[in-house]
Amino acid sequence: MTSYRYVEAIDWVGIQPIVEYDRGLYGNLKPTRFRLFGIERKRLRALQSARLFHFLEDKGMEKSLLYEAASVWKNISQYRYSLTYGQRQKLHTITLSFFPEDFLHLAGFQYLKDLRLPHFTPAKTLQKILDGIITQEQIEKGIYYKTLVEPRLLSLVYFEKALDNDFLLYFYRPDMYPFYTSINANYLIASRRENIDFIFLIRCNIIKSVDNYVCCSTFIKDQKDYEKNQRRCTILKKTKTLVSTSKVSVLYIKDGFKE
Repeated sequence: MTSYRYVEAIDWVGIQPIVEYDRGLYGNLKPTRFRLFGIERKRLRALQSARLFHFLEDKGMEKSLLYEAASVWKNISQYRYSLTYGQRQKLHTITLSFFPEDFLHLAGFQYLKDLRLPHFTPAKTLQKILDGIITQEQIEKGIYYKTLVEPRLLSLVYFEKALDNDFLLYFYRPDMYPFYTSINANYLIASRRENIDFIFLIRCNIIKSVDNYVCCSTFIKDQKDYEKNQRRCTILKKTKTLVSTSKVSVLYIKDGFKE
């Protein structure tokens, strides 16, 4: 499996991680710690926004990010993933499913309350975006679009790629953080795509099944380190199943693993 190693370097606004591709484990070495106050915090946020803007511009997605995210979510809703890991000499499996009605929250529409968007049920909103009834131009007018919506949309664009490739899986323990978060979840998935770190939080979907999980939050990693003090799970096997046909594709099996 291809993964990444962090190498510390200095750029024009301070200490930032530079990623070097490597074979082996996904490293998580942190740059030298320093506290951000006043102008430094603003400069870091400006740098993150600039990197995101240029990334979208290079990919030709500056006017279609919402549509791209909706397309990915509609496609991934046809599948379910199974992640098998070992704990205390027992095997545990996370079955991760996706539903159209979950897109509205994951895309950050709860932060667009200052806008008068066409109103549909959460289950229908995804298709209305794909039909062009809710557009990128409309949501960009929201005062929180740049800071709270755009990073979530970008993470959704890369959600399926993240699951299909390398990522880190952790038990999610918010009480172990040095900061407060109200997100309720069971596991955390950390991924890096296009030199941007993404965080995906998943929780048990008791309504569907106690063994079934759904994504409850997704965003680009910022100053808060959501991997800090979290216990890592070693993935032994990863599969992707097309729900309509029950066809299973094995994406990964750890060397030496036998069920």
